[in-house]
Amino acid sequence: MKLAIRTALFGAILATCMIPSVSHAWWYGPGWYGPRVGVFFGFPGFFPFYYPPPVYYPPAPAYYPYYPPAYRPAVAPAGPTRTFHVFFDFNRASLTPEGARVVREAAAVFRQTGSARIDVTGYTDLSGSNEYNLALSNRRADAVKAALIAAGVPRSAVAESWRGKANPRVPTPDGTREPQNRRVEIVISPAPRRS
Repeated sequence: MKLAIRTALFGAILATCMIPSVSHAWWYGPGWYGPRVGVFFGFPGFFPFYYPPPVYYPPAPAYYPYYPPAYRPAVAPAGPTRTFHVFFDFNRASLTPEGARVVREAAAVFRQTGSARIDVTGYTDLSGSNEYNLALSNRRADAVKAALIAAGVPRSAVAESWRGKANPRVPTPDGTREPQNRRVEIVISPAPRRS
């Protein structure tokens, strides 16, 4: 009788050792063996393939705060781009009274936008050499930029360039003195801002 009990007990232990690793994982559950260690009867040194496979825990998804449409920060649309023309006398780089008025108007528009970019570009008519006109357009752009800064526009908001005889406002033959081409263009491009 005792021999039969011992034989049955040994057979039960041997059968437990022969259970596949998936069954071990189901029987003991993740709380018993953790990610890599298995708890079961038998000799794991002789049966390494009985260990359950390592448990894979996927990383937590990244957290992105959700704002309902009614509570999202609104962005005010950018205003329209404004262009001003400051005209000069022939072969002059000093502002006329009308030119000074246009500069003050452009500075007032800049203050209303709150944040904007100002591009100041100097031009000349088509009379004279390219080298001389390029230097003359530089002086005209310098005069307008200095007047804008004196009117309260930050220096960092003004981008200056000069083109000389290029891009005439009124196309004319070379050597023609056209008052509409002796100018400085002030382009104010408002930047979008949060309301």
